[in-house]
Amino acid sequence: MARTARPIRNIVEAQMLRWRAEQQVQKPRTTQPPSRPHVVTSAHYLGSNGAEIAAAVAAQLGIPLYDREILQYIAGSTNVQVETVETLDEQVQNRLQEYITALLYQSNFHPSDYLLHLARTIGALWEHGSCVLVGHGCVHVVPRTHALAVRVVAPEQARIKRVAEHEQIEVEDARRLVQRTDSERQAFHRRNFHADCDDSRNYDLVIDSNSFGTAGCAAVIVEAFRRKFTTGC
Repeated sequence: MARTARPIRNIVEAQMLRWRAEQQVQKPRTTQPPSRPHVVTSAHYLGSNGAEIAAAVAAQLGIPLYDREILQYIAGSTNVQVETVETLDEQVQNRLQEYITALLYQSNFHPSDYLLHLARTIGALWEHGSCVLVGHGCVHVVPRTHALAVRVVAPEQARIKRVAEHEQIEVEDARRLVQRTDSERQAFHRRNFHADCDDSRNYDLVIDSNSFGTAGCAAVIVEAFRRKFTTGC
């Protein structure tokens, strides 16, 4: 079930405290900003256990998880979004601004205010350090040179059954919910990123949770991340 706004706010506020504490630590000044971290970007079908898999990956790698709800909360709150950016090193802030400008206006993305806020949020979380980012087009925002882009899939019938059990609704209601969500997410990707979210070329790894299970998928993703970025987190 979806979390309430209060726990999400608590999670974000706790992370802000950590970032502010890190900002107080005196670091040697250099002419170049620190190298960009490596992250996992994840997209998934409703009912594919993608959220659970992402949480398991983050736990095994020992890095933060920023799921759909957290991304939406930060992107939708101007004050929180501003602080997320301002707790970055000044050089990194400048680098992020240059990157987001180029991303929106050179990558043929839809230049809406919403996409600007979303891209800035995803970019700032990426710049803060290695993490797992879930949904909201994060696979299109963080370049593959710095991200393991993953899509978690499962057969529609298995997803419908899982959603019906999880939400405690009738199978036909679950079918409509799954199909409507699939359609809405596809429309979101097409409208904002001019991309087909089912196109395997947008990902490093597409994995079927029905075949591997939650633990198996997490293990494969963690191993793929470590192999792609041999320097670690």
